[in-house]
Formats: sequence, structure tokens, C-alpha cells
Amino acid sequence: MVSVESLKQMYADGVNLIRYLIDVEQMEKTDAIRISYDIQAGSYTDRYNRDGESKRAYCKKLALLINELDACDSVMIAGVGEAITLCCTIPHLKHPPSQIYGFDISWSRIKYAREFCRQQQLEDVELFVANMLRIPLKDNSIDLVITNHSLEPNGGYEKPMLAELSRVANKYLLMNEPSYEFGDADVKKRMETHGYVKHLAKHAAELELRVTRNELFGLSLNPMNPTGNTIVELFQQPSRSASPEFQCPVSGLPLTKTGDSFWGSGGCAYPIVDGIPCFLPENAILATHYAVSPARRNEV
Repeated sequence: MVSVESLKQMYADGVNLIRYLIDVEQMEKTDAIRISYDIQAGSYTDRYNRDGESKRAYCKKLALLINELDACDSVMIAGVGEAITLCCTIPHLKHPPSQIYGFDISWSRIKYAREFCRQQQLEDVELFVANMLRIPLKDNSIDLVITNHSLEPNGGYEKPMLAELSRVANKYLLMNEPSYEFGDADVKKRMETHGYVKHLAKHAAELELRVTRNELFGLSLNPMNPTGNTIVELFQQPSRSASPEFQCPVSGLPLTKTGDSFWGSGGCAYPIVDGIPCFLPENAILATHYAVSPARRNEV
């Protein structure tokens, strides 16, 4: 396995780390994505600090789309990255949500996201590490779930990710993702080379989800990676006032915060690292006696 320092240098030299890790290191795609994003953590914040005007314009347009929807008490960005889209969109919402969530597969990106939220004075945000195929939240627990170029590198996993996102979403699933179907031949070839997602609306319809919008977003930060906007309406239950509850991403059993971890009756504990909950299935520690230890009896 190549060293972290070597990967950082490769990223600085413009190497596509996901392709390198899959083609050369023979990694599974999910692992390659997690490592690549963790290596490049901080780069999006640096880019925004140098010139954030185009990103702010993009987020204002995204907010206009959200404002056309029914009011949502809870909002989550899946694949939140460094929380730039989150922080630049929320202030423009007509109905500010009372509960804001964001997760990413990379712990380092969540660390930068937490700092960016603080800088933008948006501190009441629940940030955590999770896999988009195993989101540690109950069914229909978030009114509006958003993705923004976070499904992007997961070509081949469209249906399972759509199924999981729509499981958690309560009213809407809004996806701003690369638009293969609206791209020209050069755009399609690039997306195929990078293994990007395709035909999200088609996959959603095949899952019997109600697609109410599927069109070009109208703004793209990269003309070779045009952003499409796809909205799925769910309307499962009335908007909830109680905070969504965490659950084990493997068993689906409820998790309770107990000191420096989350623990559930399934016997697994998920660590909290520097204040960031880590809910990847591989983060699980089998600890069947954790809740009955003397130090924990009053915490569960």
C-alpha cells in the first residue's frame, strides 16, 4: 500500500486518486473514494477562501429551488464534504430548518466541515461520519435530504444509494449531481472514464420513486461536469419536531450516546473521535458488556 505522504504528493501533482487506487492498488471503489476524499480534505475550503463568489451564486440558486418546496423542519446533506454548500445555502432558505445534519465518508472532511460551520456562525449542525449505503438514521427521519456532487463518483451504485437516501428522507430527496443524460459526447466520455453516476431519474423511477423534476440545474462550477437537478417527492409522514435518532448502520437497532461513543442493544459501540461520531460499519467495536460496566450504568 502506498504511503499517505505519497498519496498527498500525487494529489498535489494532479493525479486522480480514485482511479489510481482502483486501477493500481486494486482497491474496492468505496475504499478508494474514502481515502481519496480524506487525502484532499481542506482543499475545498482553501478554494472557497481564495474565490467563493461562484460557489455563493450556486448556493443561492440551490436555495431558490428549495424555497419552492414545502417547509422542511429537518435538512441533511449526504456527502456534506467540508460543509461549504450547506453553510452557503441555509442562510437563504425562506423556512430555516430547526435541525441540520451532514455526514461524509471521510473523517478529515467532517473535521474541516465543523470548522467551516463555526467560521460561518452555523454551529448548531450535527455532523458525523457515515457511508451513503448505510446511513445511521431511522426511516423517514429527515424531511429534506440533499446530495451535491456526492453521489458523483459512485457509478454502479445508483440504485442502492437511491434506495438508502429515500429510506431516510421524509418529504424530499434533492440531488444536484453530474448530468450524463444532458451532456454532450465529450461530457459523457469524461463521466464514463471517471465512473460517475448516470441516469438517476431513470433509476429512481425503477425503484418506484416519484420524480417531479429532472433537468439541468443551470449553473455548473465545471463546464465539463454539468450539474443536473433531480427531485424525488416522498411525503411519508408529517414534519417531525423531535430530533432524528441514530441507529446502528448494520443492525438498525437504536444507538444511545454513552460518554465517548454510541452504543446499542446489538452490542456494538461506535467511537466519537475528537467530538465526531464515526458510524461506518468498520468503525463498530463489539462491546456486549459496555453498558453494564460500573462507569456506564447511569449513562444508558
